Formats: sequence, structure tokens, C-alpha cells
Amino acid sequence: MFVRQALLAAVAASAAAAALPVFRGEYAATPEGHRAFGRGMGTAFSAEVQARLAVDTRLQDGVLPWLRTAAGTAVYDRFFKAHEAKYPAYMAELRGVAEGAAVPFSTIFAMNLIQEFMLASAPSKAAVDHCSDYTLHLPAASCLLHNEDSVLGDAGNTMWVDVRIGGRRLTSYVYAGDLPTGAFGFVDGEFAFTLNKVPPAKLNADVSSYGRGFVSRDLLAMSSFEAAVAMLRGTPMLGGHNYQILNARSGAMVNVEVYGGDVVVTPIPAGAAVFHANEYEHIPASARHPQLPDAGSAARSARAAELPRPRTVRAALAVLADQGNASYPVFHNASRSDVSGLTTLCTVHFDWATRVMRIITGNPVAERTVYSDSFA
Repeated sequence: MFVRQALLAAVAASAAAAALPVFRGEYAATPEGHRAFGRGMGTAFSAEVQARLAVDTRLQDGVLPWLRTAAGTAVYDRFFKAHEAKYPAYMAELRGVAEGAAVPFSTIFAMNLIQEFMLASAPSKAAVDHCSDYTLHLPAASCLLHNEDSVLGDAGNTMWVDVRIGGRRLTSYVYAGDLPTGAFGFVDGEFAFTLNKVPPAKLNADVSSYGRGFVSRDLLAMSSFEAAVAMLRGTPMLGGHNYQILNARSGAMVNVEVYGGDVVVTPIPAGAAVFHANEYEHIPASARHPQLPDAGSAARSARAAELPRPRTVRAALAVLADQGNASYPVFHNASRSDVSGLTTLCTVHFDWATRVMRIITGNPVAERTVYSDSFA
């Protein structure tokens, strides 16, 4: 196990120093166009898709064997029918990914609903420890800052997607094999957003509820900040998710937390600097909203509270780079003392004043930008 972990850590370090690959293309806004988009990603990143699948023990040792049971088959069929009915274009994209990467569609579908299938099969193992955000609404800095954390097996297996579908631009950070996006993205001139896992401990029993990956894909189809927030309010989820959304027109920002069919939208007031990890801040744990314990999030939130509240981007990046708690650092670099088993793949900065996004790899305070773009 240690040798495997050491090899993955070496891969993570190498990936942090590499340029971020970019996938581009133009596709029709038709069922075949969406499928061709997925097929293009799957083909271009087939090795990365297969690499992620090979080391994902949650999938290989847990979800896929369970899906072969009678109970698992019933849940798979329920999820399949619900998503096929509501999101046929995104299901076409996943079919294309499977074709391009030469992977069974059922495996790709399961990977895109990994949290939801784990809530159905083994909720106590549905680990959530992942990302950290700082949202600044300050005179000197109005922006979203986000550490994109994931398992070591995801290092080197991500891309930036910048395509047009029916003439409309779609831009986001994407894990190979997944729908855009499980991380962050933007809609030109309208809004930018970052995502955080959160820890619901039960599956929504409503048959008209959906996976977080499909909902975040739909976020990229929204035409405005207001439409994005309205869509999140009106879309019940199988599990839950957290969103930080920046209005590119006005600079307004909101935090959105979703638990099943319950949604709390919290505006970020002027003058605020708000840290968010992988636990609910506005939906308290209760009998209605049972939540999984997450020592990593609790430790990161506690550490952020200990540090001076940032008043500048540089100061916020210093918090996102912090390793004061060696067991549960805010910034993960696969050190032996870090018990999470995670690595920080990159840090993203969406700056409202300039309407520029920059993606930073390595320690955030070094500000090594590997990709930038305008979201004006």
C-alpha cells in the first residue's frame, strides 16, 4: 500500500508541474452533437479515463460489484431512467465518452454518480473530504478562490474544456471521464462558480431527483446568474452539493447549499471573507438532514478561523496554502503526515475586477499560473 501511495504521490507532484491540457472543438446542439462532444473528450483522454478508473477503489471494490446485485441493479435502473428523462443531452455526452475511451457506458455512468451510488450502497463510506474555498467581497478584492482537491489517482487526469455547442461556449475544468464539471467553470459575461462536496448521510427517496454531476453540467447551460440560482433552487438532488457563484455583471456572490430537495441560498455581504470546506454551514445536521462526520473539513475550517481574516487575494491564497495542521492541511501535497490521502490539483482565482480566471498549480502562494482566460 505504501509503495502504491508513494508512486501516486510522485505522479501528483509531476502533474502539478505540468501544463494543463485544453480540449477544444465545435459541435451541433443536437443529440449526435452532444454525443460527438463526449466522444471527442473520451478519445482524446482515453488513457486518462482508464487510469482514473483503474485506481478508483470506491468504484472497483465497492460500487461496481454492488451494481451487479439485485438491489444495485434496481437503483441503477432508477437513476438511469430519471437522468435519461431529464438530461438526454448529457446522457448522450456520457455515451460518447464511453465510446471514445473504450469503456462500458455503465461504468462511466456509475463514475459520474459515484457519491449517489455510495449513498445507496454504503453511506458510511461516502467520503467527502475534498476542496476549500475563500470568497472575498472586499473593496480591495472581490473574487472566488478555490483549492481543487482530489484523490492522488486524479492527478494528471484532468483538463480544461473550451468548446462551442450550437455556437454557445462551454468552459470548465473537467476530470477525464466526467461530465463538465465536478470542479469549477464559467459562463461568458454572466457568472463563474466553484463546487464543493458536502456530506449528506442519506439518499433522497424522490424518484425525480438527480446527481450532482448532472446538475453542475446543467449549470453551464444557464444563461444568467439569476437563471443559475433559480435552477439550483428548483432541482432536487439525490445527495447534496455546495456552490459559490459570482455574478460577472454586478459582482454579487452567493453560497448555495443543497441537501436533497432543500436549498439554502446565502448572499455574501459586502466586506465579507468567507471560508467554506466540505461541511454544511447553513443546513444544520438534524433528523431531516443527517450528515456524515468529516474530520478534514472540521480541521480545515478551524485552521482558517485561527488565521487572520484575509483582506487581499494574496492573504487568502496564504490560507489556501496553509499546512499548519499537518494531519489535515488546507493545501495537500501528498505528504506522509497528511492522513486524507488527497492532493491539491490546482487553485483557481476568479477575479471580478478584471473578469479574469487564472488556474494555479503547486503551492498557491507561488502563484504559478498554468492557464488563464477572461470570463467577461
